[in-house]
Amino acid sequence: MRILTNLYHYRSYILNNSWNDIRYRYSGTGIGFLWHFVNPIIMIMMYTMVFFFIFYDRSGGNYTFYLISGVIVWQTFSNTILRGSNAFIENARYLKHLAIPSEIFVARTTASETAILTLHFLLFLLIAFLSGCSVYWTIVFLPFFLLLIQILAFSIALILAGLQAFFHDIRHIIEAFLPLWLWTLPVIYPEKIVPECYRIWLYMNPPYVFIKAIRDVILNDRIPDSCEWIIIVLWLIFLFGTCSFVHEKLKHEVSEVI
Repeated sequence: MRILTNLYHYRSYILNNSWNDIRYRYSGTGIGFLWHFVNPIIMIMMYTMVFFFIFYDRSGGNYTFYLISGVIVWQTFSNTILRGSNAFIENARYLKHLAIPSEIFVARTTASETAILTLHFLLFLLIAFLSGCSVYWTIVFLPFFLLLIQILAFSIALILAGLQAFFHDIRHIIEAFLPLWLWTLPVIYPEKIVPECYRIWLYMNPPYVFIKAIRDVILNDRIPDSCEWIIIVLWLIFLFGTCSFVHEKLKHEVSEVI
């Protein structure tokens, strides 16, 4: 696919600019780059204190860490879609005057968000370990599944970025839809409250199987079974294939309409 070729060819540009995005996102603030550490630490410690110590999580902390791990993944996944879908409009002057493939700007956003996601999980694992949470050997698969869900987010963001170039209302629709999408997934609430006869339908929700795999390798000492692997691969093929098709159809007109 041409997208894969372009991503490989511009890999240095993507990595360098994603690093600059991380470095300068909080430029002008008092502590600058350190906000990348402060924000997740506050969020993780808040959930840990509220559920583990105040409400006394009788699951031994499992629900607390279940909740935090899901929230971390969802925040980055949704931020990637929201920021990535706006990448063409934000970089309109570069698209008009530079011979850089438009998908590179979505990839740059995805790369910076992926780096932040990795940082947040390192802090989460440290706090979980200090709180007495068991660490299993399956944790070695964590970076792989974090990468997979970000590929999923990139695919969705690239589709929406092309559409948003023509219909600027797409951004407001995304902002309204993402909070609703969250509640269709067992991120905040435990999966077991979903009636068993309906749980199979959760796999029709693209991020679900990826979030489940991430939680399993961290909390349950489990890697996806063969059926879950098939679903993961099918979602990646379907959405990456769709984004490639849509992007090829729209890319020549995007620079003219933004």
